[in-house]
Amino acid sequence: MENIRFGLLDSIINTTNIEILDHGYLKGDANWKYYNVTSPFNRLYYVIDGDGYIENQKHKINLEKGKAYLIPIQSTYNYICDNTIEKFYIHFRFELFSGNDVFELIHECVTVLERVAADAVELLELCGEAYEDLKEYQLLKHIVKEQTIDENGKIKVKSKAEITTDSLQNPSDEDATFREKAGEKHKGYVGNFVETFDENGAIITSFDYPMSSS
Repeated sequence: MENIRFGLLDSIINTTNIEILDHGYLKGDANWKYYNVTSPFNRLYYVIDGDGYIENQKHKINLEKGKAYLIPIQSTYNYICDNTIEKFYIHFRFELFSGNDVFELIHECVTVLERVAADAVELLELCGEAYEDLKEYQLLKHIVKEQTIDENGKIKVKSKAEITTDSLQNPSDEDATFREKAGEKHKGYVGNFVETFDENGAIITSFDYPMSSS
């Protein structure tokens, strides 16, 4: 038996400090407008309903329902809502070693999902063919292929409408699929039963348990 410990990992973890400065639920309207805001902390938004946008001289990012956004420390944006917006928010610092925030090197807002997708693509490129035999590696390739698009070198996450119903739903259960029937949506498996009736009652005479593909 061999037990290897990594002292550097202990050192990194023990010098990490996460400080929550503010958090809550905001229901905003057209008065939610702030200009040239540069914050000494990170902002994490999850949009529940409505919409808005943030912008600076370089770009404009729409804040869309169902998406999470990381706005890094010391980045400058205008925060605008023309109608209504509902969101959960967290203001925090994530410091490593001597007071340096982990997100200081990220200079623009990113959607959390797209950041994860970009990291996944980068990981696959770094691994090359060295891990082709691993099931986990193949599952990651599967997810990236089905759920992302490369637009001029920038990784974008596909919309729900662009992802097929037979796509991978859960990496820990790769056979589970998606199905929509009678207005209801289901993830998992579909079982078909055949029940025979007569004057004495009913009995199940057949059972089928295929994967759903529609």
